[in-house]
Amino acid sequence: MRRQRALALVLLVAAATACGAADRPRIAVMRTTTAGTPVAGMGDHLAALLSWRLRESGRFDVLPDIPAQGESGLRQWAGEQSTGGGVLPPRVLIPYVMMDDGYYQVMVVVADVASASRPATFVIDGEGGLRELARAISALGDRLAGEAALASPSLGDEGQSALAAPPALRLTDRMRAYRGAKAGVMTSTFIDRFDPRTVRLMSYNVNWDAIFPDVNERAAEKFQRLVKALDPDVVCLQEIREKSADDVRALLNAISPLPNGAAWHAYKGWTNVIASKHPLSLMADRTIPPGERELAMALVDLPDERFKADLYVINNHWKCCGDTANDPQRQQMADAIANWIRDARTPGGAIDLPGRTPFVICGDLNIVGGFQPVETLLTGDILDERRYGPDFKPDWDGSALTDLKPRHNADGTETYTWRNDNDRWPPGRLDFIIFSDSLLEPVHAFVLNTTVLPPELLAKTRLEAFDVTLDDVGREYDHLPLVVDFRVLE
Repeated sequence: MRRQRALALVLLVAAATACGAADRPRIAVMRTTTAGTPVAGMGDHLAALLSWRLRESGRFDVLPDIPAQGESGLRQWAGEQSTGGGVLPPRVLIPYVMMDDGYYQVMVVVADVASASRPATFVIDGEGGLRELARAISALGDRLAGEAALASPSLGDEGQSALAAPPALRLTDRMRAYRGAKAGVMTSTFIDRFDPRTVRLMSYNVNWDAIFPDVNERAAEKFQRLVKALDPDVVCLQEIREKSADDVRALLNAISPLPNGAAWHAYKGWTNVIASKHPLSLMADRTIPPGERELAMALVDLPDERFKADLYVINNHWKCCGDTANDPQRQQMADAIANWIRDARTPGGAIDLPGRTPFVICGDLNIVGGFQPVETLLTGDILDERRYGPDFKPDWDGSALTDLKPRHNADGTETYTWRNDNDRWPPGRLDFIIFSDSLLEPVHAFVLNTTVLPPELLAKTRLEAFDVTLDDVGREYDHLPLVVDFRVLE
């Protein structure tokens, strides 16, 4: 991989021995080496982020059964850098974390200079402390995300003196697996993907092909900014009426081109499109028995080296309006999908998913009447059992599914996904993301509402105030985009 700029930021995490607040690790940037143009203030920024994360999350303890990775050269180097030339006892191994996206390198050295008996008081493992550390690091303002792993350095010569740079790094299989797992251009705002090992899904009703320049040039410009800023892996669109899956694929290839000659994949069922950076299979536009209308369903082939399973996606656009008068049509869709999930989870029938494949049901469900259709999706409470079979618990562990219910801009109070101040109807939550929580963890989620973002956040994200509205005054919103970062569990 061609590296335009290599940057090694080396930090020492020194553990205090006192109890209470002083027992939390202290952060200090020890040295910065560059090959190319330095990034001014980047080390201080990283230190501040990690310090904030430690204050928020408290103390991290290393687990006794996690071996600290390290070799003599790194031990001596870390000791000299951290204690003014003093070398740590030979029994103390120095673990470190390497994050590398082919553009920047960040190396975090973890050491306990206060005690030779405990190598560290900071958890660095693939699923615990490293995840928190990765979230903090990935909030840097430049392109800094991709690989995060425990790594062992190359063997150093015994007695090696202070090094001008850290010892040479040897990529582990896990680090190679993270190559390409970029989290987009980091903005240090809520839109960032805090964990590069997640899959980001966006669900968005785009108002009848308006995202295409030949249909609505202004709306297309807004959509381009949204996709570039949010950088989703899977895009579930509703209200793609005249345009085809190939049209959506071409649009995304133009807006968000993939590296190494790769291209987006897309499948359309009725007015719903599932687009993905990863290949699609098991594509279908109707359940058996069918519901009230067609939908789009596909299995997203997530990279095996990064994810424990693939992701099955069901993208919907249900019957609009009518208050409770149109509830029967919406209920029919819910019954049909619930039965389809049962079929997918059990051998035989119309579809068989690999065991313990996580799944997501998303889209514009148009819930303007009763909530029973959503309850059916969540709990498997099928109303038309004669046609769609008996009730059942839809998740793989025999439990109910989970309604994500994201909030505006991650930490807001509002949850509505549709709004039109020119209409008599109040804002409502019409769009949903429902998922199998036994296999998926929503690490981060939000409904994007650019109209309430302050100017400094708009500048950082390169979005504009009315990028989520149909008009340019903030009265006619229509639908807002929903975004979630899922971590695939065991």
